[in-house]
Amino acid sequence: MNKEKMYMLLNMIEKYSSIINLIKLGYSYTDVVNYYKELTEKDLIKTDENSYKILTKKGKELLKEYKKENIFPLEKYRIPKIKLDSIYLP
Repeated sequence: MNKEKMYMLLNMIEKYSSIINLIKLGYSYTDVVNYYKELTEKDLIKTDENSYKILTKKGKELLKEYKKENIFPLEKYRIPKIKLDSIYLP
């Protein structure tokens, strides 16, 4: 499984506690089951007492690492702070 797919799955589990939404995105049921199995074997997710999928500590750390790596603001697009009464012309 590549990094982007792993990030997408971990992010989806963190938000929705499920990866069944992948079926709505066009993935087959067997693909979803295989992804779930792989994430469980790597100890990135587990099932709680209410049958919800949750991230383990290892999964949360990996997701945090992916977020830092993938979503990084570019310095050249940052706008310096201006005063409240200043006029901004892009």
